[in-house]
Order: sequence, then C-alpha cells, then structure tokens
Amino acid sequence: MVAAAGAALIALALVGLQVGILFNELALKSGTQSTADTAQQLLDAADSLNTPFVIVELLAAALLIAWMNRTYQKLPGLGARVVHKGSALVHVSGHAHAGELLFVLNVTRPGNFMPVHGEWRHLRAHAQLAALSGVPEPNIVIADDGVVVDLVDGQAKITGAVPCGYVYVDGLSVGEVTDEQLKDRRILGEEGFISVVIVVDSTTGKMAASPEMHARGSGIDDVAFRDVRPRIEEALARAAAEGITDAHQIQQLVRRTVGRWVSDNYRRRPMIIPVVVEV
Repeated sequence: MVAAAGAALIALALVGLQVGILFNELALKSGTQSTADTAQQLLDAADSLNTPFVIVELLAAALLIAWMNRTYQKLPGLGARVVHKGSALVHVSGHAHAGELLFVLNVTRPGNFMPVHGEWRHLRAHAQLAALSGVPEPNIVIADDGVVVDLVDGQAKITGAVPCGYVYVDGLSVGEVTDEQLKDRRILGEEGFISVVIVVDSTTGKMAASPEMHARGSGIDDVAFRDVRPRIEEALARAAAEGITDAHQIQQLVRRTVGRWVSDNYRRRPMIIPVVVEV
C-alpha cells in the first residue's frame, strides 16, 4: 500500500519508542519501559526528519505511573490521541510468560538453575519450569538475598549466608543512619515539630512555670498554643496529685496531651518534643 501510494515509511528505533512517518503523519508506540522523556524524544525525532507532520496516535503499552502520565497529558494539546491501559486493552508486561521461559530453558539446557528477580512465588514457579525442562532437582537452587551459592564439581549448592540489606549514605557517614532516624526525618519534613518546655518541681512534680511552646514547619501559629496550655497544666496537676514525678512519665503525658489537641484541631501529626526541666 505504501509503495502503491508512493509514500515513504521511515522507522526509527528509540529508547522505548517506535516511530513511523506515513503520509506526513506520525505515530508513536511506547514500549513497556517508556519514560517521561518519551514525548520529547517523539518531537526531537520528528524534527530531525525535517518533515511536516501531524501527531496521529500515541499507544502507551506500559503502565502509566504518575510522573509518566503528567508528560503524556501534554500531548493532546499537540493534536495527539493517546491510547493507554485506562482506555483500551493495550497493556503488556515487561516480564516473560511461562511459555517463553520454558522455551529459553529448552534452548540453553542448563545443568544448574537459580531463578532470580521477582517474589518467592515467581521464583518457585520458575524453578518448576526448570524441572520440567530436565534440570535435576538437586541442581535447582532458590536463594534469598545474602545467601551464598557455590558451584563445585558442576553442581550448585547453598553453602552459607552473609549479612546484607540497605546501606544508607548520609553525607560522609555510611551505614550509620537507622530506619528510626529516617522515620524521624520524614515526620519532620512532612509535619514539622512542636517543642514544649516544662519546668517542674523535682520533689512534688508540680509545674513551676507555664509551659513554653514553639512550632516549626507544622503550620500552627505559636499564638494558638494558648488553647492547649490549660490542658497541659490540668494534666500535670492530676499527675502531681497521683504522685507522678518521673521526668519520662511527664514527657509522655505532655506528648499525648498536645498530640491529641493537634489531631483534633488540625488533623496533623507533627513530631512533639517535650523537655522537662527539674528545679
């Protein structure tokens, strides 16, 4: 048909892209790993051909995650019709199906087999395919992260394990940042913090001065704390009457009181840092 019409068909291979120019119209199909640069690559490709074109259709076979979707949303403004998983049955997987895996096993005929990538159910299913293709059961190894596998005398075996996991790099320190510290940083970055300084009598546990409160990054003005100060004073007065003088218990009481007030009035969960000064 192209030859009969005397038109030129030009195919370009790009990263995750297939582009065709037909009758001065351009069509794009993104692969399973298309990226946010897809739209720009499309325009750059057309510009390099120095050919007038109209964007006809963009077929996004990949799953449109949020950042990719924002890019594709710009294309209709250029006259494109975007077809994706949400509007048509065009989604494909980036992973091989069982039949394809079995085909590779039958072609390569491995003496040992260790499936990689995927969850445990995927690894076990892949191992079963290897057994069906003729790999001896003792030569099929399913190993988790950190497991040591040795290949000795033509047979793969699990021989041990080494410590493994995420290593956090923080400035010049490597591996010194804990999950708890990362959680604190996330809360501070998203919700901010509120500091509460309480001065109490070390003997009676009673307050020696009104609580001093400050907020940073929480969206709560310091003036608003005048509503919660009476609650703190009332809670600490009850604690003193019950004989509670331990600084840690007082801190926990202040944290619960302020946290409940913030949640009820602002629906937020900032980090609350109570400081108890005993005099």
